Amino acid sequence: MPRRVCWISLALLALAPLAAAQELSDSAAGRGPRFLLAATLHPVPVDIGRTPVLRQRISLDLGDVPLKEAVTAIAQQSGLELVYSDDVLPPGARVSLRAEGITVAAALTDVLTDADVDVVFSRNGRAALVARAKAGVLDSGSVRGRVTDAKSEQPIVGASVVLVGTRWRATTDENGQYRIADVAPGTYTLTASRIGYAKQTRTVTVGAGPEVSVDVALETAATALEEVVVTGTIVPTQVKALPSPITVITAEDIRAKHVQRIEQLFRGDVPGVIAPDQGTSDDITRVYTRGGSDLGGLGAVKTYVDGVEVRTSSFLSLIDPSSIERIELTRGPQASTIYGSGALDGVLQIFTKKGSATRPIFDGRVAGGAIQTQWLSKDAAPSYLGNASISGGDGSFSYNVGAGRNYKGEWVSEYRNAETNVYGSVAGGRGSVTAELSGRLSWAAYGIPFNPLLQRYSDVPALSKPFQTDGNYQDEALGITVRAKPTPHWQHTVTLGVDRVLQEFAGRAPRFTTPADSFLSLFSSNYSTSTVLYTTTLQGGLSHWLAGSVTAGVNLTSTKGTTVQGTLAPVTEGSGSLATVFFAAHSLGGNRGYFSQAQLGFADALFLTAGLRAENNDAYGQDYGLAWSPRAGVSYVHRLAGVMLKVRGSYGKSIRAPAASARIGGATAGGIILPNPLIGPESQHGVDAGVEVYAGDWGTLQATYYNQTAGDLIDRLLLEPGPPATFQYQNIGQIKNKGLELQGSLDVVRGITLGGTYTIMNSKVQRLSPAYTGALQVGDRLLNIPQHTAGGTLAYSGGGWTASVGALHSGSWINLDYAAYYDYAYHQAPYRGSLRAYWITYPSFTKLRLVVSRHVAGAVTAFVSTDNLTDSYAYETYNLAAPPGRTTTAGLDLRF
Repeated sequence: MPRRVCWISLALLALAPLAAAQELSDSAAGRGPRFLLAATLHPVPVDIGRTPVLRQRISLDLGDVPLKEAVTAIAQQSGLELVYSDDVLPPGARVSLRAEGITVAAALTDVLTDADVDVVFSRNGRAALVARAKAGVLDSGSVRGRVTDAKSEQPIVGASVVLVGTRWRATTDENGQYRIADVAPGTYTLTASRIGYAKQTRTVTVGAGPEVSVDVALETAATALEEVVVTGTIVPTQVKALPSPITVITAEDIRAKHVQRIEQLFRGDVPGVIAPDQGTSDDITRVYTRGGSDLGGLGAVKTYVDGVEVRTSSFLSLIDPSSIERIELTRGPQASTIYGSGALDGVLQIFTKKGSATRPIFDGRVAGGAIQTQWLSKDAAPSYLGNASISGGDGSFSYNVGAGRNYKGEWVSEYRNAETNVYGSVAGGRGSVTAELSGRLSWAAYGIPFNPLLQRYSDVPALSKPFQTDGNYQDEALGITVRAKPTPHWQHTVTLGVDRVLQEFAGRAPRFTTPADSFLSLFSSNYSTSTVLYTTTLQGGLSHWLAGSVTAGVNLTSTKGTTVQGTLAPVTEGSGSLATVFFAAHSLGGNRGYFSQAQLGFADALFLTAGLRAENNDAYGQDYGLAWSPRAGVSYVHRLAGVMLKVRGSYGKSIRAPAASARIGGATAGGIILPNPLIGPESQHGVDAGVEVYAGDWGTLQATYYNQTAGDLIDRLLLEPGPPATFQYQNIGQIKNKGLELQGSLDVVRGITLGGTYTIMNSKVQRLSPAYTGALQVGDRLLNIPQHTAGGTLAYSGGGWTASVGALHSGSWINLDYAAYYDYAYHQAPYRGSLRAYWITYPSFTKLRLVVSRHVAGAVTAFVSTDNLTDSYAYETYNLAAPPGRTTTAGLDLRF
C-alpha cells in the first residue's frame, strides 16, 4: 500500500517539540496511531512534548518497503525498544517515507496511518504496537500459560507469575497453569519464580481482545546465588543480594541424607557450626555458631518454625526432619535487626511442608536398625522410625498433615528415647489476602540412663542404683500468618504464634538408696512464648537499573513459666502426691522491638542493606533505657569468563536480655541477691567479610572471615562474704570471637561430587571484672570450643543409585575433667585448689557417616544409613557423656 510523504509529517516537523498527545491524536484522528502509556487501569495518552524518544529527530529514505521494515528502521535509528506481533500489522502493507530531521513521533504516525494500531509504552520505556481498540474503547487483555520444570516437564505448583511493576500477578494451580485477566494493553516484563528455581523472565505484549499465551520452563537454581530466601530480609530476596553468609538446606537434601534428627544436618556440613552428639544426654539438642557468646556456655541460635519463635532450641529433636520443606541458617548478629533479642549467635528458620496439588500426595518412611554398644553385655539396641504425611489442595487452598515416631532402645542401662510428633498446616486466600495456619504437637518419653561412666561410684548411695526416673517432654506450637497486598508494591504481614514447652523428670519407683529414701523425685518446668510480628514493606523498581525495598515492623513477645522441684509420696507405680518442695519459681516477661530495614539494588549487581532496631525488655534495669541493634552491609556480584563472583561485607549488633532475677534480686538459701537497676542486655557486635565463587557446573567456593565481640556479659559477683553472702548480677565480661569459614564443592566427574568445609574458631576471654570469682582468666580460650572443625562428603548418583560418605572432624577443645572432679567430690581425692585445675584438653576426633539408596520401583526407594561408621567412642563434649557406637538404619521411602 504505497504512500507519499503526507501533510501530517510536515506539520509534525514544526509542532512535535511542543505538541501534546491530544493534539497529535486529533491530527491523525481515525487514521494514525495513538501514543499511550500503560497505566494501572487503562492506557492514557503520552505527552509527546515531554517524551524524549518521540522528540528525537532521524533521517529516513524508504522507498516502497514493507511496513515491518519501515518500523524496524525507525526503531533502530532512534534506539526505541519496540516489539509487536506480525499479525498486528496489515498483511502486505508497504510504505514510502523520505525525510530529513523528522521526529520519531512523526515518522511512526506517517508509516502507521491506516494501520489500525496504537503505540503503547510501558513505564520502563519499552513500547509495543497493539491492535487499536474499536470505537475509541481501550479494552483490556489477558495472559495465560503454564509453568513447568525444565528437566522433568512436570507442572510446578505455587509458582508466582508477575507482570513486573504492576498489580497483575497470579499463582499456578495444580496443573502449573495461570491466568492474568483485565490487563491493560501494553508491553510488560513477565517473571515466573518458585523457591528452588531460577527466576525466568519473558517480554509479553498484551493487546485488546485476543488472549496472549506465555509458557515458562523453570530451571532449578543453577547456583546458590539465585536461590530465594527470607531470613534476615522478611521479603523474598535472592542470595546474591545478601551481605551476610546464609546456608539453605532443602527437603531434597534432608531426604538424601536420611537423618533422624535435625542437628545431624549440621555435623560437618555447615562451616562455623558445632552440633555435638550429646551421648547419654541426647534428650536435648545443641547447635552453636562461631564460638562462644556467654561466660557460662556457648549460647544458642534463635529458632523459628513457620515464622513462630521457638521457646528453646534445645528441643529441636522433637521436630521430624521429614516434615521440613527447607531450612535457612544465618550466622552472626546481623539478622538481629529483624529478629531482635536472642539472635546474637544467628537465626535458624524452619519452614514445614505445604500442600500444593489437587490430587492428594502421600509421603512416608519406615525403617529399623540397631545401635551398637560397648556399655552393656548385649551387642546392640533396637531402633525404629516411621512417618507419614498427606498433602493436597488447589490454587486457592492447600493442606498438609502428618505424624511420625522415632524410637531408640536401651544402649546404656535404663536408657530409652521415644519421640512422637503430629503436625499440619492449611493455607488459602482470596484476592490480595492470604492466610496460613500451622501447628505441631510433639512429645518424648525419655528414660534417665544409669550412666556407665558413673558406676565406678557405686559405693556412693546417690549413685549406687539406677535412677528409676522418666523424662517427659512436650512441645506445642500454633501460628497463623496473614498477608495482604493492597497494591503491587506494598505488602503487610502479621504473624501470631505461641510455643509452649513442658519438661518433667519424675521418679517412677522409690530407689531406697537409704532406709528413708522412699519418696519419688520431681522436677517440672513449664514455659511458653507468645509472639506478635507485624511488618509492612514497600518494594519495587525505581528505574530499570535501581530496585529496592523498605520494611518497618513491630515485634511483641511475652514469656511466662513455672518451675517446681521437690519430692512425691508414692501412691501407685509412677505417680504420687506432692510431699516436699525444694524450689519453686514463677516468671513473667515481655519484650518490645521496633525496627526498619532498607535494601537497594543497583543494576542487579551492587546491593546495599541497612537497618536499625530499638528494643525494650522487662528484664532491663529501670534506668537502662532502650537497646539498639544496627546493621549495614554490601554485596557485589560480577560475572567473569563464565564464573560468578560475589564479594560481601557486613556489620551488625545483637543483644540477649538478662534473667529477670538480675534486675529484681531476691533471696535464696545461698545468700541475698541485690537488685541491679542498671542491668542491661548482653551483646555481640562485629563484622564479617567474604567472597563466593561459582564456576559454572563444576565447582563452588565460599570464604568468610568474621571478627565479633561479645560484651556486657553477665555473671553473679560476690559483694560481701557474709554471712549471709551478698551477690549481684552485673555486666562484667567480654569475649573476642574471630575465625575463618570455608566451604566448597567440586563435580569430579559426571555423577560424582566432592564437598567440604573447614572452620577456624578463636574464642578468647578479653575482659573480666576485678570482682569476678569464676575460673576464667583474661586470655583463656573459651571452654567447649574446638579451635578448628572440618567436614567432607563424597557423593555418587547414577543408574538409580545414590551413595555418600561424610566425615566430621573436630579439633581439640578444653573442658572440665569431670571424672577427676567426681573423684574429689565422691571419693575424697585431694582437691586441686581450684576448678580451673581440673581443666583438660580433649583430643580431636573424626567420625564417618555412610548412606546408600536405590530406587526400587515406582514410588519406592530403599536405603541404608550408618552413623559413626568406624564405631568410635570418642567423646564430643566431656568424659561423663557416654557416646553411642555405630548406628545402622535400613528402610523404605514411599511417595505416591
